[in-house]
Amino acid sequence: MLLPQLNGSEGQFENWTRQLSAEEQQRLAWNVNFLENPPMEYGELQQLLSTNSSIQNPLRLRLWLSLYWQLRRTSRLDNNHQLLLDFALSLRQLQTDPAWNSSQLQNMLLSLPSALRILARSRWLCLEHDRDLLYLLPAGALQLGAQSRCCMWQLALVAETSHGWLRLENLCEMQDTWFINMPQQLESGFYLLQRAPNSNSSNYCSRQGSGYYEEVAKKKAAAEEDCYWQLNDCSGLPVLLKRFYET
Repeated sequence: MLLPQLNGSEGQFENWTRQLSAEEQQRLAWNVNFLENPPMEYGELQQLLSTNSSIQNPLRLRLWLSLYWQLRRTSRLDNNHQLLLDFALSLRQLQTDPAWNSSQLQNMLLSLPSALRILARSRWLCLEHDRDLLYLLPAGALQLGAQSRCCMWQLALVAETSHGWLRLENLCEMQDTWFINMPQQLESGFYLLQRAPNSNSSNYCSRQGSGYYEEVAKKKAAAEEDCYWQLNDCSGLPVLLKRFYET
C-alpha cells in the first residue's frame, strides 16, 4: 500500500496523508519493515523519501527517519559510506525547516560520524591544515587562525555528490572551488583537497607555511601529512568577526 502512494503524485500523497491522524502516521512509519523484501535499492528509497521531507508532510519525514534507523541499527550503513553521506546531505537540507530542532532530527544528527555531523549542521566551513593548523584562503593562500570571512567555504550540492564528491565555494571568491571525497574521508579520517572531482587530480598540500600541488602519481609517503586537511564548523565566525571589529 505504501509504495504506490509514494510513487504517485505529490498531491495524491498529500491527500492520503491528511486521511491519517498523527498517531496513525507514527504507527505506520515505525511498523513499515524496509529491510524485508525492499521494493528498490536503499539509495533510491532514501532519495524517494527525502524528497520534500518537511513539517508540511510529516509522514514522509517519519518514513525517512524510520528507514534511517532501521539501516543504522542493523549496521547496514557501517560500510555504505555513500548512502550514509546521502542521508547526511538530506538532513542538511532541513536546516531551515521548523522540524530542525525536533528531538527526532537532533538524535539523527548526533548519531552521525563526526565528519558528517559537521557537514549536516554547518552553514559555513573552514579548511584547516591538519598538521600546520593553517586556514585556507582563496588562490591557495594560507593564514594562521580563522581571522577573516575569506577563510569561509560553503558546501555546494552538485552532480558529483552521487560519486561522493563535494564542492566547496569560497565566500569571497565563489569561483575559487575545491573538491573533497567524503567516503574517502570516512575511511582515512582526513580530507585531500583537489581542484577537480577526480582521484587522479593533484592534491593541495602545505609545507612550512607554503602551499603547493602534489601530483598523485609522484606522491611520496614522507609527504603524506603535507596534504591532510580537516573541515571545521565556522558558522559562528561572522558574528565573532563583527564583534571584534566593533570593539
